[in-house]
Amino acid sequence: MKIRITHKNSPIDEQIRKFIEKKCKNLEKFTPRIEDVDVLVKVEKNYRWFAEINVPIRGGIIHGEAETGNLLSSFEEALNKVERQLKKRRKKIVEHKPKLSKPLEI
Repeated sequence: MKIRITHKNSPIDEQIRKFIEKKCKNLEKFTPRIEDVDVLVKVEKNYRWFAEINVPIRGGIIHGEAETGNLLSSFEEALNKVERQLKKRRKKIVEHKPKLSKPLEI
């Protein structure tokens, strides 16, 4: 899985970058076919942090964004939104599969 982290108006140190990559790798447990994760982190007026996460999957894009006063809390909130959407999508896929009935006896 390729994780692209983009930041605007603020530098991100290596420790936070590793934290973001570790958390994004946990998304594979919901859908193993995730190839890319795009993370955008930006700050405005030195107190508003925005985090945006895009996960392109087959059939669309899962998107989550959040705005708080802290970098890590905004990232966590956006990640929770993406996880919730992936769980919902996975549940729909599992529920729509036909259930096998008893085998036919000949």
